[in-house]
Amino acid sequence: GDPEATRRLARLVRPFILRRRKDEVALDLPATSEVRVDVVLSTEERERYERVRKSALAELAKEGNDGQTAGRQVFKVLVVLTRLRQLACHARLVEPQAGPSSAKLERLMELAVELRDEGRKMLVFSQFTELLAIVRAAFDAAGLTYAYLDGSTPAERRIAEVDRFQSGAVDAFLLSLKA
Repeated sequence: GDPEATRRLARLVRPFILRRRKDEVALDLPATSEVRVDVVLSTEERERYERVRKSALAELAKEGNDGQTAGRQVFKVLVVLTRLRQLACHARLVEPQAGPSSAKLERLMELAVELRDEGRKMLVFSQFTELLAIVRAAFDAAGLTYAYLDGSTPAERRIAEVDRFQSGAVDAFLLSLKA
């Protein structure tokens, strides 16, 4: 409730949350092209998703909604949402015994080959490094080349990976959002 403390805190964190548009930072970059690609999950993927969703709703309903469990409830909801997001990407993120492919991975691979054949490059971002590991294995199997960055990539390796992508030596750049 202290306005002065709030102002000081805002000043301290501002450099970490400042967002700038690309055209404000690098005038020589081309316009961003973004294409939305809708992917329909397979019947098996939809059934798995619904099973997990219904199970989570039942578990959350059992908890109740009193003041003592509200904090735990919010945390559990976030966990469930993350699990559902993972399932929508690839079942192996939640169920390691699940099959090697997914509708989204198959479509990503189709796009990657199409873009490579057109001489274009692609950036693939994911919050889940486990998903990027699955994508890397699929790219390796298909003979697609890529640069890779995640939060654990050392600074000198980051520079090398960016250089590989910018020089055109690879077909794609796989990036963790935390990188």
